[in-house]
Amino acid sequence: MKPHRQSLCRLLPTLLVLALLLAACQQRGRYHAQLAYIDSLADVRPAEADSLLRALAPAMPSASEADSMHYALMRLKTDDKLYRPITDRQPLALRLVDYYEHHHKGALLPTALFYAGRVSTDLGDAPQALDYYQHGLLLIDNSDDERLGNSFHEQMGYIFLNQDLYDDAMRQFCASYEFNKQQKDTIGMIFNLRDIAIVSEFQKNDVRADSFYQKSYQLAVEKGDVSLRNMVLLQMASLHRRQGKTEQAIKEIRPSLLNMDTASISAIYSIASRIYMDAKKTDSARLFLDKLLVYGNVYGKQCAHLSLMELDARDGNAMASLRHLTQYRIYEDSVHRMDNASVVKRMNAMYNYQLHEKEAKHLSILNERMQWSIVVLLLILTLLALVSLLGWRHYVYRRRLLNARIEKLSILNVENEKIISEKRTQVQEMEKRLTANTQETKILAGKILKLTNQKDEGIRLSAINQGIIRQLQDQLAQLQEEKKNLEMELEALMHSLDYAEKIQIIEQKQKAEAYNIVDNSHIAVTFKRKLQQNKNITEEEWEQLAVIINKAYPRFTTRLNELNPMTEQQLRISLLLKLGMKTNEIAQLTNRASSTISTTLQRLYDKTLKENGAYKDWRDFIRKL
Repeated sequence: MKPHRQSLCRLLPTLLVLALLLAACQQRGRYHAQLAYIDSLADVRPAEADSLLRALAPAMPSASEADSMHYALMRLKTDDKLYRPITDRQPLALRLVDYYEHHHKGALLPTALFYAGRVSTDLGDAPQALDYYQHGLLLIDNSDDERLGNSFHEQMGYIFLNQDLYDDAMRQFCASYEFNKQQKDTIGMIFNLRDIAIVSEFQKNDVRADSFYQKSYQLAVEKGDVSLRNMVLLQMASLHRRQGKTEQAIKEIRPSLLNMDTASISAIYSIASRIYMDAKKTDSARLFLDKLLVYGNVYGKQCAHLSLMELDARDGNAMASLRHLTQYRIYEDSVHRMDNASVVKRMNAMYNYQLHEKEAKHLSILNERMQWSIVVLLLILTLLALVSLLGWRHYVYRRRLLNARIEKLSILNVENEKIISEKRTQVQEMEKRLTANTQETKILAGKILKLTNQKDEGIRLSAINQGIIRQLQDQLAQLQEEKKNLEMELEALMHSLDYAEKIQIIEQKQKAEAYNIVDNSHIAVTFKRKLQQNKNITEEEWEQLAVIINKAYPRFTTRLNELNPMTEQQLRISLLLKLGMKTNEIAQLTNRASSTISTTLQRLYDKTLKENGAYKDWRDFIRKL
């Protein structure tokens, strides 16, 4: 028994390795290599990939689950690449995502998520599609499939564009463009430049849009691809139609009408009908609108019925006009129902996504870290929170003290000015009195000297003269005492004046420091740069300006509102005055006329100070506040 047990123990590792290899082979499937080749081929030549899949179809009923699911995923991918309808594939897409979430997750799950997103997109469920794309993009960040990651960026860009989130869409398209530029993918760059131009149009930046259309068109010409060139010309025609360049738009859309692209047929007929309507060529416009009713999507058909209703009403065909109005309302209700359903699904999808992410993070922490490390982390976080709280409280306390000090100095400033003025007046009066005392002392001293000299010369003084001398000597002593008191009082007054002037110097220094805080701040630099570049100020930048002004001049906005409750526009104008901006500069930054700014300043002065004044008076008031 013992040798038998030893041989069995040696055999167990070998059996275990064989079992693992067998399990791995079952997971990958016998057709894995062929399907992987079809996967790479579908990105560049989807028609050939479709032919190979059709040839492989008879073997699938007897294939393993791994091969069947891989085949179904490739079938969905090639159909999407060939612009075939995939809206009926939602159950399959959900099954693929569920399967790959539980089997070799890192390999094909991102691809399954991408095409589940494509199905949701075609079904009009943008929030669900965005959920799939975001989930897949997180997985792509940890893999080497950068091209699939670029596809996620493109699709997310289209979703954001359709939801009117233009800044988000611009970021996605720019990220995709940078990737294609690094890969030297000219076709991808053509589409990216076109999409960036479209977003620029929605952002009301026609100059930028035209520039990117021209770049995209130039690349398409260099590539020699007629369909890509016509695609860009179609979008340029739409832009130039909106700009009133009808003849140029007609020239640009003709190639698309001659070489119809099935994927863009709704957009082609929609834009063509609008161009010919603008050109007063109603027969051609009506022809394209009729085609749009046949080949257009929901939005295209809705617009077609509206335009045909207007044309029939203009031609006096009331019955036809009424019929188109009825159809327009039907499509309008459909669009509204789609929009309402999209809102509901968006909220539900985002909520479920957040719950999923929270649970995944919680499980990841429990599986990857031991209990003691979590406790240590919590202790560290608690300690950091306490330190941050204490630091914040200390900062708030110091800031309150500083604000109170600056406010007290501001209040004392006016009083100091008054005290200094009064003391200077007192000094001048005392100096006059001291000068008069000195002159009077000299006169008395002269009289006493004269009488004393007469005595010394032997002239007999009468009792009256002796009394005069004593009286003069008493007066002289009083004057000398008064002079001494005046000198002491003057010295004390000079010390007081010197102290008041030093306080004033300190206050002026603090004012200079406050001005430097504002003038040297990053937000002041931002406002000056945007003034030079003629750009608009964002809400965040207005808030930052208010914060830095209130930091340098405590309670500035509060005081203004206490004096006179202001509108947001009036407060912004006052902040710009405190920043040192001129009237014409304020007008430019607030998108107002200079005359409007001057009138606003005058009204603010009249209403706040209850007296008539000019716009310059309010400027002076703000600078002194």
